[in-house]
Amino acid sequence: MSKDNCTFSAADRLHLIQTLNALPAPQFNELVFALNEPKGNLPSNSAPQGDRSIALLNWIESPIGPGLRELEMVLASLMGNQVQTIEPPATHPTSFEALREIIQTLSQNQTPRYDLREAQFAGSFAETVHGNQIGGVINNYSQNPDSLSLLRNVENPMAQPTDYHQMVLDTIANALTNDPNPTVRAKAAESLGKLGDQAVTPLLLTALADSHLVVQCSAIQALGHLGNEAAIPQLLQVLENGATTTRQAAAAALGHIGSEAAIPGLLNALNDQAPAVRGTAASVLGAMGVEVAIPALLNLLTDSDPTVEAHAVEAIGAIGSQLAIDTLVELVADPNPYLRQNAAIALSKLGRKDTIPMLVRLLQDPDAAVRETAVDALGTAAQDYSVA
Repeated sequence: MSKDNCTFSAADRLHLIQTLNALPAPQFNELVFALNEPKGNLPSNSAPQGDRSIALLNWIESPIGPGLRELEMVLASLMGNQVQTIEPPATHPTSFEALREIIQTLSQNQTPRYDLREAQFAGSFAETVHGNQIGGVINNYSQNPDSLSLLRNVENPMAQPTDYHQMVLDTIANALTNDPNPTVRAKAAESLGKLGDQAVTPLLLTALADSHLVVQCSAIQALGHLGNEAAIPQLLQVLENGATTTRQAAAAALGHIGSEAAIPGLLNALNDQAPAVRGTAASVLGAMGVEVAIPALLNLLTDSDPTVEAHAVEAIGAIGSQLAIDTLVELVADPNPYLRQNAAIALSKLGRKDTIPMLVRLLQDPDAAVRETAVDALGTAAQDYSVA
């Protein structure tokens, strides 16, 4: 994804969405084709163009999207260079003027163009409030008069808040605790995680008791993003007693925090009844380099779910300790051909020259599937001269 998204001011981004909304349908479809958007990300052609524009921008700014700069260049080509190049904002006053212009527009138009709400509006601020810009993509605005009044104050230099971070924090916190829509609450939890303020940890912990799983999962992910070890006890409780989706999210969040205090709970999760939880716990333990997890990870090499097996193989390779190597060497001679295959894959991921002879010997294995895996593993081990 382009690294230039953060250089677009609020006014720049508003200009882009307005340009997309104004494109004739044939030109819009040409734009989508040129950007090579993966199938299924956009609503159908029968959907309102505003909805399709929002979906397109969400994909463009995602980790797999091309970024706003690429969109700008394709638009310029499509429209015969009529789209002016947007220069990054140089100073804070430029961003402030852009924000004031948007707020004035919102104040004059009380009918939302899209069915999006307060937390998303505030969330766009959360993504850029730490930098020189104020604001982000305003895809919507709240129908809450108090929120709009708060933003109108920015128009008056004498009344503008001295702490934009706190203004955004209070707005999103209010959405998390009071909005009746669970999707909005979930977005609020996500945005609080992006703000990176440890002070919101208690609020996110409270959200773990929300009646909707989507809010719980967003709160768990935000806690992982914050990395506050104070959240570990409650995340471990979720990992043990939560629903499948929240157990998986808790395992991932504990991995982001990376504390040894989470290891016992993650080891227990390797025996979880849900494959998604077992696989996530295996990946997390591998990323943390937890050597004591190797025996339990070896058990997963014959798991009933192939995805779990793959996570276990990756985890053993990631740990890469001598114990892991010795164990894999033993498995190369195991009577179970499936274990020999997985051992070959794990050995290939260690990036060590001394694994090559073992993989070569597997080319003489009586099982064709093992020989095939050994060939592939040798290619992986020697790829880009990465063997030590």
